[in-house]
Amino acid sequence: REKDAAALRERLHKEFGIKDDTFAAVLFESASVCRRGAVLYPHVGELTVSFNGGKDACVVLYLWLAVLRAMEEMPETPQVIFFDSGDEFGPVKRFVTWTVRSLDLEMIVLENRSFRQGMESLVANNVKAVVMGQRSVDPWMKGMDAFSPSTDGWPAFMRINPIMKWSYHHVWIFLRQFGFPYCELYDQGFTSLGSVKDTLPNPALKRSDGSYAPAYELEDGTLERDGRTSSKSGKVER
Repeated sequence: REKDAAALRERLHKEFGIKDDTFAAVLFESASVCRRGAVLYPHVGELTVSFNGGKDACVVLYLWLAVLRAMEEMPETPQVIFFDSGDEFGPVKRFVTWTVRSLDLEMIVLENRSFRQGMESLVANNVKAVVMGQRSVDPWMKGMDAFSPSTDGWPAFMRINPIMKWSYHHVWIFLRQFGFPYCELYDQGFTSLGSVKDTLPNPALKRSDGSYAPAYELEDGTLERDGRTSSKSGKVER
């Protein structure tokens, strides 16, 4: 395992110019979580990926597909789920649609339903696990592990959290250094996407001329949610 981790660090240095060894460490661990998830839930329809178009969801989706391809376990049409709350940003919905079409994915859209209501429907249709883009810094993640069963009283499913230990800056290293696409709102100063009702560009990125720097220029990752007007937002971090 240590030999494989060292090989990954060397490859990131040489091929991508990534010299942050903490990134190499979390990437290695996250890929291991994805491989384990694929082994535990190998049957079609058992596992799905939650994809809301946000930066964290992008990391998880691209990483998950890459791991499946490397394992030669890629299903004919990988499945994702999208919770459409009805107050999503237009660019987010367009990006989700474009990504699904570009990667030839199957998308289940759950409209105007809470996460719990959506999961009740999915579990009733044999979904046993959901791969999610949640990180330990998210407000609701206390006590969570890479593999965490749903809360008592909820429909029974496994939450798989491959990027739990990633920082804000790890997310942007992954997306930018590997050249992966992401929603255009992040280039307009948004750093954490909720609904149109509770999300603004991050004030920490406001320039003297009134414009906003892109999300990846935010130096202090603890300010990630400073563009959210409601700290009690129930939306999954993006």
